[in-house]
Amino acid sequence: MPTAPKRAGLLRVLLRQPHRYRSLRGALALASLAIVAAPPLLGLGRLDLWRGDHRFLGEPVTFAKALFGGVLFGVASYLITFVVNAFGGRLFCGFGCPLAQANRLVEQVGAIPAGRPGRGAPIAGSWLFALLFAAAVLHWWIDPRLWLDGSASARAVAAGVLLLGTALIQAHAHRWHWAFCRGWCPVGLYYSVVMPSTAFGIRFSPATCIDCNACDHVCPVDLRPRELTAEVTRDEGFAIASTSGVHHCLSCGDCVEACELVLTKRGVAPIALTLAAHPFGRAAAARQLRRASDSASCRSSGR
Repeated sequence: MPTAPKRAGLLRVLLRQPHRYRSLRGALALASLAIVAAPPLLGLGRLDLWRGDHRFLGEPVTFAKALFGGVLFGVASYLITFVVNAFGGRLFCGFGCPLAQANRLVEQVGAIPAGRPGRGAPIAGSWLFALLFAAAVLHWWIDPRLWLDGSASARAVAAGVLLLGTALIQAHAHRWHWAFCRGWCPVGLYYSVVMPSTAFGIRFSPATCIDCNACDHVCPVDLRPRELTAEVTRDEGFAIASTSGVHHCLSCGDCVEACELVLTKRGVAPIALTLAAHPFGRAAAARQLRRASDSASCRSSGR
């Protein structure tokens, strides 16, 4: 699914200059890949389909024990993201998910018109990230020493699988894109139901809003960031229908970036949208969101 035209147009403007959220997303996505890649590279866990050298905590083990180790790693990763979710909602989706980062890197390429200079670096960066992502997953299934000690045929097969994984990640970023995040990602959709946080997230201060709607147009999952307590009906994939926008928001900050761009150019302060913790906890945050939603509803109805 290609990027929506209005989002694509805004990205062409937003991506002309660096932004703190963009840098943080890139760093956290690479950190996520490092966490996935570290156990097999360090011999802490691996299911070796090359020569059966299965590992768990640095020791050679049976396939069953190595599989158990992989499950433990998955559970540990889940617990970490569960804690993040309890505080920040789908904050991992917005800032740490490697698939979401692959989407963004492809969007960076699309923001530069074909034939214009400067497309080479984003294209290379997009493919390099996809390659690192595929390698992090592949090395859970083969001993990394295969690349040095394996036969020519074994290395050729591994290289083919690595390139296929890289191509699939790129295909996902080009074809399914944010639709996967909206309706199909099992992790994100699970976190949209379990402990969706209101203590941290998008905050809207209507006093300085100029109703430019840039935040609505740039949202990757088609929400209205100023009205996140309003009911959102999702009719795609496994998304839970008839829940508030808070459950679906990725806490990615794209709407904040767009708001900063528009209001800063016009000399308006403070910025109407922010991504921040609420100083008075969940209940106060929920009340603030409801007031912001009511204010936006009044403006749209002309009252």
